[in-house]
Amino acid sequence: MLGAIIGDIIGSRFEFNNHRSKDFELFSEGCSVTDDSIMTLAVAKAIMEAEDSLIEKTKGVRSDKEYLRKLSDLAVGSMQGIGREYPGCGYGGRFLQWVFSDDPRPYNSFGNGAAMRISPVGFAARTKKEAIVMSRAMTSVSHDHEEGIKGAEATAVAIFMARQGIPMEHIRRTINDDYYPIDFTIDGIRPTYRFNETCQETVPQALQCFLESESFEDAIRTAVSLGGDSDTIAAITGALAEAYHGVPQKISDRALTYLDHSLRTMYDEWSAFMREDGKRFEPLIGFITELSSADSYGEWVRDERTDRSLENPLHMPFIDYSDSVIRFVKRFHEFIENHPEYELCFYMQIMKDNSTKLLEKADVKTLDAQCVLALIMTAIRGDRYFEGFLLTAFRDGSILKWLKRIQDIERWTVGAAQPEKMSSPGYNLETIISAVDSSLAEIKHAFSKTPHLFFTENDILMGLYAILIRKLPMTSVPDADGNPVNLVHTEYPTPFRCDMNGKGFRVSSDEEVTPKGGRYKRGHYDLVILNPNVIERFRYKDVRGQDYKSLEQNLLPHVSEEIPVLLYGIEINFFRSALRSRRGVENAAALVKQDHDKLQATSGRSGFMLEFASLAFFAPGSWDDRKITRSDIMDVFKLEISDMKTVDLIFPGTK
Repeated sequence: MLGAIIGDIIGSRFEFNNHRSKDFELFSEGCSVTDDSIMTLAVAKAIMEAEDSLIEKTKGVRSDKEYLRKLSDLAVGSMQGIGREYPGCGYGGRFLQWVFSDDPRPYNSFGNGAAMRISPVGFAARTKKEAIVMSRAMTSVSHDHEEGIKGAEATAVAIFMARQGIPMEHIRRTINDDYYPIDFTIDGIRPTYRFNETCQETVPQALQCFLESESFEDAIRTAVSLGGDSDTIAAITGALAEAYHGVPQKISDRALTYLDHSLRTMYDEWSAFMREDGKRFEPLIGFITELSSADSYGEWVRDERTDRSLENPLHMPFIDYSDSVIRFVKRFHEFIENHPEYELCFYMQIMKDNSTKLLEKADVKTLDAQCVLALIMTAIRGDRYFEGFLLTAFRDGSILKWLKRIQDIERWTVGAAQPEKMSSPGYNLETIISAVDSSLAEIKHAFSKTPHLFFTENDILMGLYAILIRKLPMTSVPDADGNPVNLVHTEYPTPFRCDMNGKGFRVSSDEEVTPKGGRYKRGHYDLVILNPNVIERFRYKDVRGQDYKSLEQNLLPHVSEEIPVLLYGIEINFFRSALRSRRGVENAAALVKQDHDKLQATSGRSGFMLEFASLAFFAPGSWDDRKITRSDIMDVFKLEISDMKTVDLIFPGTK
């Protein structure tokens, strides 16, 4: 919901003074909260108030008719009550009359007010069906024209899908198939697009602004650049972008300063409400670690002792499931009982409704929670008719794959403005780290025994890269869009700008200017191993780290010290000539310290920690013509680098 408020605030100063460019200050004089934000908060308030009715009378099913009638009544009361407290914030004439009416009735409207306020429904809905029926219940109280209902519904469904982490191309397909043909680009329509307050002329455009976006900020800038009813288009776009990209903390903090005490209280209540709602899958995803490390899920038991006599008849084979599987099945049935809104008693119909996706062998990332739960239900129920069906689903990794998809949905579902840190890793990182350690030991041993094979630093890196590819348990994993991304990369950029002139190192701020008037550049690591648990949850353009703004906005807020982006960072230093004097060693130590400090800066970088770091210094040449001993070299390095735990000095020979 915050995305809609942000879009409204930023777009407010451009509503009647269009700015057809993406180049502008996000917040400045003239920005304000308008009717888009006020009504969005009113809808959120009605949903929260309806929750008591949901629990007490409708057994948790939001599609229940009694609940929907209650929701409609609460929507009218909330929009009128809050609307009357803020009468001068830009309502349309007919809606303003509706707000102050003693007998508020729908007035056949298809204005875009239906879509601008509906985002809380998309965030609260647990299934696509809920998004549809709740949207209709809250829209039809004022905007009962079919185009008004369609505009709100399309927005709510798209937000629901975005919040489930469903890829953009699948959201686009749903909108095209069920609501609007989106056969245009924003650049293509911008020159001729004009102010319009109807759903049919603003909702498709706002959806396209989101579908073209690469980040939350980019979505908002695109929406404003289109022109027209800027605050409403940006509000609809912002809600979608929040659900999909999340909201950068700086933008969130600034926007919330525009809310007065009453509005901020409503927003805080909504945030708490959504955080609590986002925990509902914990009983299931808590099994991921246990099932991932299980030695066995169960075994077939066959009667080996029968002689097929009447006294000792043959018993049919059966499966002796492990305790973990038995407890998981029990917990799943408890979940079904506690969450009737997923309607899993109709799991076969849910499977049928999603048959196209399943027949296409679609990636599970395209499936919403209800469909994934139905898949698990099918495996459990199917075992009653085809014994061994469930065991196969465990053994081939299907159950774990579905649970990880549920885990991803829960992470997307938690309030995007306050992103949850990732936890419960899906890949076994210990095997990866062990492979890296072993590879480093192998390349160091090779240099020590045969230094003449390595002419340059790049030779060592290439050798290490080849060993890693051979030893790693996997060399690539799919990103959030299903594209394979390699774990091992060279010249990976640092998550900060830095001054590395001469032999020193210093992290620079984004705003700091160099003596020549430019900005400091980012450094690079010689070789990194990316964390597969991060790769699979983000898009390639974010994981590769090249786009600095995208990295800061889309990736860093979601990671933590426990789940870093870089699993391993490696720096290689190679001197072509032998170190024969103390002065030469001092120069070498200063350069090694520069790389050491770079690794240390990353290890302490909030949200982008290194799990492990290794710095290796390769010094070729014979000891016969040196005027300095190994001990002397170590003493010099220790003077330069107090913490030598991550630094290895590798010399040829065995002396």
